[in-house]
Amino acid sequence: MGRPVVFVGCYLTGHVYDNIAPKLTDRFHVYAVTRRGVGASDHPKTGYSPQRRANDILEVITALEMQQPILIGNSCGGDILHTLGARDPDRIGGLMYVDAAEDPTLTLEDYDWQAVDPAQLPERVPPDAVSFPLAETRQGDQWPLEPAIRRAIVEDNRVRPEYARIRVPVVAIYRTATMEQVLRERPARSEQERAAVVQVYENRRVQ
Repeated sequence: MGRPVVFVGCYLTGHVYDNIAPKLTDRFHVYAVTRRGVGASDHPKTGYSPQRRANDILEVITALEMQQPILIGNSCGGDILHTLGARDPDRIGGLMYVDAAEDPTLTLEDYDWQAVDPAQLPERVPPDAVSFPLAETRQGDQWPLEPAIRRAIVEDNRVRPEYARIRVPVVAIYRTATMEQVLRERPARSEQERAAVVQVYENRRVQ
């Protein structure tokens, strides 16, 4: 039913979208891909560059005869979206980045980022436990990722995206936090600690 939508994740399986995907099925035909090296997919020692992983997604699109699907990627899944959007725009209908559109080759020094002395920061209040869909938690025997695979995903991932070559519609969504949320996360006990927390907040805004 409707246009195909393909969820592309990062370190988790396709089941991490189990709570979201059903909400789209009244308008779209929804798929989610568990990438190589993750969950029950094959765990080869090589093949984790954005180009190779993009080919994996393109092979799924071809095998299922999808016509210009919309790709949704979070975290390092964005690198697959960069690659396909620039290299194969005729095969893709659109890209949606969920906290995933940044250039992975940039470092903190590339931003207008001010260093914060960790000793000046108040202790972080532990966040509420993250609740994963049941089918995702059943993948527990495949987690954490093998160290070599995690390194391959991170190291091979450092490729500058060719943003100027992307010729499909794009939506980029970013997670934001208010000053109040940051102060709840790190409740300051002095003006010195508050100043450090404020700088953390400002750093987040420029990244």
